[in-house]
Amino acid sequence: MQSTDLEQENQPTTIVLQNQSLPVLVQRLAGAVRLVANDTTLLMPPGERGIFGCSKGLKHYLPANNSSLVLMATSELANQWVNVLHWKINRDWTWKGYAAPTFRVERQIHLNGNSYSETRHLVGEVRMMHAVTPLIAEEESPDRDSSHFVFIDAFQPPLGIDGKPYEVQVEYFLTVLFENGEMLEENSQNHLPITIPPRQIPKVVSAGIALSPYTIGKGYASTGERRKMLWVEFEESPIDERDAYFVLVLTQAADPMLLQHYQALPEPSGYEQWSLDPELIRVISPGQADDFAGMTAMQRLISAQDSDRHFLVPLPPGTYPDSPELFGFYTYEIRVGHDKGTPIRPFWSTAQARYGSPVVLDGVQHPCAPLRCNVFRFDAGILASATYAKAFYEGTDIQALPPNTQIWYVLYAQIHQADGSTMRNVELGKKIGRILSWSEAGEIKKMAGVNLPGENLIFYFADRQATQNLQAPLQGHTLWKQNEITALLNDIGLPEDTPLSILGVELLPEPNGSFNDPLGANVGQVRILRTSKLYPAGSLCC
Repeated sequence: MQSTDLEQENQPTTIVLQNQSLPVLVQRLAGAVRLVANDTTLLMPPGERGIFGCSKGLKHYLPANNSSLVLMATSELANQWVNVLHWKINRDWTWKGYAAPTFRVERQIHLNGNSYSETRHLVGEVRMMHAVTPLIAEEESPDRDSSHFVFIDAFQPPLGIDGKPYEVQVEYFLTVLFENGEMLEENSQNHLPITIPPRQIPKVVSAGIALSPYTIGKGYASTGERRKMLWVEFEESPIDERDAYFVLVLTQAADPMLLQHYQALPEPSGYEQWSLDPELIRVISPGQADDFAGMTAMQRLISAQDSDRHFLVPLPPGTYPDSPELFGFYTYEIRVGHDKGTPIRPFWSTAQARYGSPVVLDGVQHPCAPLRCNVFRFDAGILASATYAKAFYEGTDIQALPPNTQIWYVLYAQIHQADGSTMRNVELGKKIGRILSWSEAGEIKKMAGVNLPGENLIFYFADRQATQNLQAPLQGHTLWKQNEITALLNDIGLPEDTPLSILGVELLPEPNGSFNDPLGANVGQVRILRTSKLYPAGSLCC
């Protein structure tokens, strides 16, 4: 018998089956490897002769002619590798040139990146019987010119000598024995991903806001807008250096302080379901590449450069730094997960093994959208404007009317430090911003020659119920007239041409009290929602 007379019908296929231990698992297995399932019995398709064998990894029963395989405990199929080896024998049904046993199957395992190995050893012997099941012969057009040898093996993936999971390299050796004493050897191998999830459960010990470096403009008349990100600190770094921390948004809710009457929205009935592939059956064939299964189901935290326990939290999917949703609160799920590895050190995992057990954090708030001010200087004074914080939920603006927050503006003058080495800012005054009425907006238009976006935004009916023009954002405006500015400068002995700047500060409401000077005498008594960068007011044209 030549080597071409024994063909590998399919590449050796490895399957891991999930879900409950029901006969449906046998059907999934059969469908994945071109077999037929009759309850818990595996057979060849109609008209094809099969010789079956099975290792001790599965409880099974083989009839006298080995023409089928009965799986006695379907629960064993779940959550372990089931390896199906399938060869085609190019001899007709009358051939009797085989010995007993006819087929010997051996297995060898080693782990990628670890010294653990399982030496080559026998996992099964099968005798080819000179008998054909009558049902096969009675088919309308049976294939009498060939037979099929199918061997099924199952094993739990071993851990490395360090107790960590690794990708598995499994190799099978088939020896065919003939009656004339000759032998034919074939081998097949497969590379299997990790199927053991991380055991580590994350524990958050602190959180905070990371900021980009503070930068100042020429003459300290302006400052740069600082980028902000949420960071969390864990009790320990991932135990396996190949793992990482991952997060998933479960719910999002608007901040009650931004809602009408501070009335919180109803609690969600349940959490969002993640998009992790259930992998009811996972088929791995030789040469298959890492498909990064499950990597997109959660967001990977960004590790700090100088710490293995501090991580930045990326913004929730679908949001950006200016998103109004960031004024709200999130519920997060945090897990340790197998990372995707590197080209030098790959780390292939199934989706179901990607993540470990979760911990849930409620009331998480990202840095909100930055406060941006419009500063316009004209002959009659300085006008400052900014948009109020919004409450968004499921894509809908549910902001209170009028807004609950307050926007204050602080006017600064730039002067030289005593030693002349740099410029410093001295506060001249502060004012609260207001939503302008039609008449007020019209007066400023006459005075400054500008159309304010705050005009025609809120209408009041007889019962004082407010309604909003949804075509424009709600803005708070304030105006320093030029004679006010001159008086403030004269009070501290500064000339009228002193360079000026403006800073905006948005404050959260205090339902149990109010303060007349929240940025002065009452500073620290009122919570600050956000602060703008420093904006130059420009100079008057000479």
